[in-house]
Amino acid sequence: MDTTLKKDVYNKAIELLSMREHSQAQLREKLQQKFNCDQSCLEPVLERLVDQGYQSDERFAIAFTRNRLAKGLGKRRVLQELMYKGITTDIAEQSFNAEAQGELASVNIIEQTWRKKFKALPQDQKEKAKQYRFLQYRGFSIDEISQLFKRIEG
Repeated sequence: MDTTLKKDVYNKAIELLSMREHSQAQLREKLQQKFNCDQSCLEPVLERLVDQGYQSDERFAIAFTRNRLAKGLGKRRVLQELMYKGITTDIAEQSFNAEAQGELASVNIIEQTWRKKFKALPQDQKEKAKQYRFLQYRGFSIDEISQLFKRIEG
């Protein structure tokens, strides 16, 4: 790879990372699209960014997890989205555990998500099923949802 292309790829990567965190897979994809080059031209630049501390999958995963939890998403959904972004299962689990800070936070997240959407207990089984489906879609497990309804139904 010639030095001009390498410098352009590096500068574009720095520009992208200055706007927000990116996973290495996301960065690789964006740079490939922009410069139409293969892995061998990108890998040295990506390694340099990691070595310099400009790119970190761990830092990306934590920021992404924090954002998704603030939006009221559950563990399954957050982990699935992280893996789609190219984050390994281990890093995804660690970032979720670091940000969710245990079961109490998960209980608060599911309850806040439910209250924001529904505000009232379901009046019949059809409405309860609808609320279950919504919470499952948001990434909460059946156990978490069942515990929520036990708690709020008293």
